[in-house]
Amino acid sequence: DAVKFEPTYTSFYIGKAKYLLPRWYGKEGEWQKFAAESANKIGGDEGDALYARIGWSIRDAGIYVGFLKDAGYSWPRLKKGLEIIIKKNPDSISALNQLAYFLSQKQDRTGAAPVFQAVGGQAVEDIWDTKERFLQSRNWALQLSEK
Repeated sequence: DAVKFEPTYTSFYIGKAKYLLPRWYGKEGEWQKFAAESANKIGGDEGDALYARIGWSIRDAGIYVGFLKDAGYSWPRLKKGLEIIIKKNPDSISALNQLAYFLSQKQDRTGAAPVFQAVGGQAVEDIWDTKERFLQSRNWALQLSEK
């Protein structure tokens, strides 16, 4: 009913995805399927951005130790959605940090370097856990010596 009322309100989808987590009322694979189907229904850039926001939220919930490795979530679509969010909100330090984090996890230095350049030194510690982890990843991406 909520989605019928406001089909692009992201929080409805995030709430349902969390509800479908195995630790609550779902089975493994259900929240991922829901995210993909919801994003497909919306379609286009908005659908991919929704897919990224759902994945981002589940990752931030700390359910999976290694989100990209363990969650069964599409990295190409997650990346595309984050890039769309950043294109629409180029000053979003949170979105830039999230993309930088995932690119670092994928060991994609070529992709991570320009994102870290855009972030500068503005770490979102909720994403990185510590400022040191952010700095290590940034230094790796930009091929800087440890400082």
